Amino acid sequence: MRQPPPVERLRQKLLSRHRLPPPWVLLLSLALTPLPGQAQGPAYPFPHHTRYAAGILPDTARAEQMDSAVQCFFQAWRAQYLRRSLQGDGYYVDTKGRYKSEDCVSEAMGYGMMILALMADSANSEQNRSLFDSLFYFVRAHPSYRDRPGTYHTVSSILMASAQKIHKNRVIDIDNTSASDGDIDIAFSLLLAAQQWPNATNVRYAHEARRIIDSIFAQEINPAQYTIIQSNASESDGSPDYNDFRTSDFIPSELKGFGRFRQDARWDRVVDSNYTLLGRLRDRFSPVRHLFADFYERIGNGFEPGRRKQDEKFANAYSFNACRVPWRIGTDYLITRDERSKDLLRPLNNWFIETTRGEPARINAGYLLTSVAKGNHPEKDSFMLSFIAPLGVSAMADSSYKPWLNKIWALTVRMPLHPSGDLATEEYGYFENTIKLLCMIIMSGNYWEPGR
Repeated sequence: MRQPPPVERLRQKLLSRHRLPPPWVLLLSLALTPLPGQAQGPAYPFPHHTRYAAGILPDTARAEQMDSAVQCFFQAWRAQYLRRSLQGDGYYVDTKGRYKSEDCVSEAMGYGMMILALMADSANSEQNRSLFDSLFYFVRAHPSYRDRPGTYHTVSSILMASAQKIHKNRVIDIDNTSASDGDIDIAFSLLLAAQQWPNATNVRYAHEARRIIDSIFAQEINPAQYTIIQSNASESDGSPDYNDFRTSDFIPSELKGFGRFRQDARWDRVVDSNYTLLGRLRDRFSPVRHLFADFYERIGNGFEPGRRKQDEKFANAYSFNACRVPWRIGTDYLITRDERSKDLLRPLNNWFIETTRGEPARINAGYLLTSVAKGNHPEKDSFMLSFIAPLGVSAMADSSYKPWLNKIWALTVRMPLHPSGDLATEEYGYFENTIKLLCMIIMSGNYWEPGR
């Protein structure tokens, strides 16, 4: 059961001690009672050191040092990436890089909303809540559109349009359909907000979360396979990619949270189905490296690494989608102690430690599932925190990985928001820094989930 905020608990405690409270108790109780619309502190202020259900933390820095590193990077991240929409429909997370066509994507909105809820403290709570609400207003202002099953008519959906671009001082949608991972994180962030700011009135967080969660199940879950559909553009009445699978859409701890919140056992079936599928795909296509591809294409009764839609350079490799899997699945082990997570990640962790000789700076930005091939392939000598920081989360599963975890934490913290020299590449920006921050929150022991 959710506990009331600390001030409310104190007020209730004072009143409960007296059948007829003396005047000073009544006056103090009145002072502690928040007025309608009055600013209130967060229920779980950062740093909120969580005792995870399982796992370890880095131990080369004190908790206060790790907290400080996370807080400082959060402040830099917030100043760099949160932007006010030019048309007054809220704030958005700026994803624009030197060569990127999008100014915002739904994935970034989910990340940003989670970060603001997790990083609220007694000093910034109202600012974070206001920014959170502004991000949500932007989400609402950019709904997705989908084909009505069995027709050629498009209908509006409360799930977010997956990509936006600034054009003539207006933010326009350049992809009107949804992206499942963005929607899942947006819904989950609303559950975080409902617990972090339980008395907020501007946005009905739990109500909005319920609407989005139900829409995700209706539009982005395959009801036959209980796998996650990449987008609500994929319809069962003929889309060739309806049964395809993007590994980074599988966020098991958040999906379990949806099941608890909605009291709906079907979400457990989604988790079970995707854990089983990931294990089979890893064993078949990467038995030595134990890696996952960004996408798997359904062909007949089975899957092959890759994607029908030719818009990803290395869809059949461990690239900029699958690199998030160690973070997403690793979090599930920390929060729920699901042994399936540890079983999937143990051989992957071992392979990375072996192939880099225990030095995380040697992790490449991409790998083939089997071995290095000639020609165009992702295994280049490049440094990207989106491939490094998630392995820190997966390393938290077992004490035998502590030296590896400590090195990943130290390397992640040392990287600045704006790298210079050889690391100042056009690819390094929003994606690297945002994944870094989310993984730092987890590695420092400051991650928590609603209802737990």
